[in-house]
Amino acid sequence: MNRLVATHIAGLGVGRVIICNRNPERAEALAVELRRAGHLVEVRPLQELPQVLAEADIVSSCSGSMDVLIDKTMTLRALKHRRYQPMLMIDLAVPRDIDSTISRIDDVYLYSVDDLQHVIAGNIEQRRQAAVDAELLVSQLVVEMDRSFQVRQVGKDIQQYRTHTQDQVDKLLHESIAKLQQDNASPEDIIIELSRRLTQTLTHAPSKLMRKAAREGIVNC
Repeated sequence: MNRLVATHIAGLGVGRVIICNRNPERAEALAVELRRAGHLVEVRPLQELPQVLAEADIVSSCSGSMDVLIDKTMTLRALKHRRYQPMLMIDLAVPRDIDSTISRIDDVYLYSVDDLQHVIAGNIEQRRQAAVDAELLVSQLVVEMDRSFQVRQVGKDIQQYRTHTQDQVDKLLHESIAKLQQDNASPEDIIIELSRRLTQTLTHAPSKLMRKAAREGIVNC
């Protein structure tokens, strides 16, 4: 746990990492690992913890000890030495390494495992809500794209209908003009026939489309 925290905090760009551990070999092994990554690391014995505490802006503790390592008196002395510059303390130990009453001291921000669990739960809920919002946004975009596609498609269909209808009308007009040029042609009969055929031509496609829409339940009458 301490290795993960130290690696992560060092990666945030802190100026110096100080390691206090009962086991010098473990402390030095972690220091070597962090130094390889280019970080400035110091190893100090656990007995110097009161002095080290005054030098630290961020304190992370997870010792596995059955006793409190950082008490209120030690923290107050460190704060005084620091001229009451704020400190962030993270207690990852169970049982706790840091006296819980320290959280009542001004300029000290203490977080325990339970506090971090609440933060994690809050972040998960925020991510879940963000996922829901993203899904809704994507759905709206899909609907808008589908509508846009349909509008473009309808535009193409209308253009094709107009072109086809114009071709049919031109054909009927040419046929009617040809009939009118015949000697025995009846202008009245030709005009009536032209009107009937034009009506059929112009209403065929719309009528077919409306019947299809009615079958699919798109049109409400």
